[in-house]
Amino acid sequence: MGLNAISEFGQRDAGVTRITRNAARRLRQTLMRVLTRAKKQREISSDAGLDFMADFFESTLAGIRMAAKAGKSRHALRNIAAFASRAYIASDCRTAAERRASRRLSIRPSD
Repeated sequence: MGLNAISEFGQRDAGVTRITRNAARRLRQTLMRVLTRAKKQREISSDAGLDFMADFFESTLAGIRMAAKAGKSRHALRNIAAFASRAYIASDCRTAAERRASRRLSIRPSD
């Protein structure tokens, strides 16, 4: 329902915007709690950027919800989630210097 509301109304309807922002805030808080705990338990790198990770997982979850709406099977949705997790973990295997260098790259939107 949230994706439909965002797609249909964007930020044109104040009530819809308030509801979707509150839901997004709660999701973000939950992700940050889980990621912080994982970092403390050394399940993820001590220099992992939790905000970047949360952005990635928020986007991945939105994509999975959209794929479900499009009729993807549970099996396919699980595979998407597993692949996204493996891809993120593989990207986290770079050295700290490589991660710092990639953060300095700027991506400019084309005109």
